[in-house]
Amino acid sequence: MNMKTERRSIQVDSLSETNLLTVVRQKAIRYIGISHKSSGRVKDYLSNKGYPDSVVESVVQGLKQDGYIDDLRVARSVISTRQEGKAEGKSRLKLRLLRQGIPEDVADDALRSVPSDSETIHAVLTDLYHSEGPVELGRDQFRTTVTKCSRFLLSRGYSYDLISYSLTRFFSQTDQVDPE
Repeated sequence: MNMKTERRSIQVDSLSETNLLTVVRQKAIRYIGISHKSSGRVKDYLSNKGYPDSVVESVVQGLKQDGYIDDLRVARSVISTRQEGKAEGKSRLKLRLLRQGIPEDVADDALRSVPSDSETIHAVLTDLYHSEGPVELGRDQFRTTVTKCSRFLLSRGYSYDLISYSLTRFFSQTDQVDPE
């Protein structure tokens, strides 16, 4: 235990329950500031400051009731930044939300409004190739384009099977050999 934590522990012990709740609440509100933070992030912050779990839980519940913390709003904000050109698969989005301290039930609720993975893959390909598809490609170009797109979409959290299906529908291969 370092000196700072020891001092905070002594201060926490000397405060009454009501005063402790007030101090922890003020600390949480300062941490939240003008940004939107998830309940998980606020809990982690307060726990790392050495406050008792029961007090942290009570303060976070109070802040939720007062509107300082709104996990659904935070989740929707995160999801909106990961649309169109930065689109990700639902499983990747859910993982991102959970890592940001969004409770799983709230993450699932927020993800209901997200289009299906096949729709977002089509939107990404349409954006990249400025076409609704199918795009005709020569044999060599087809192979390299499909490989590049597969890697890109895999890095965005889409399943391999869905990527393969979507790419074969979006691109068509001609029998022509590409000019060298």
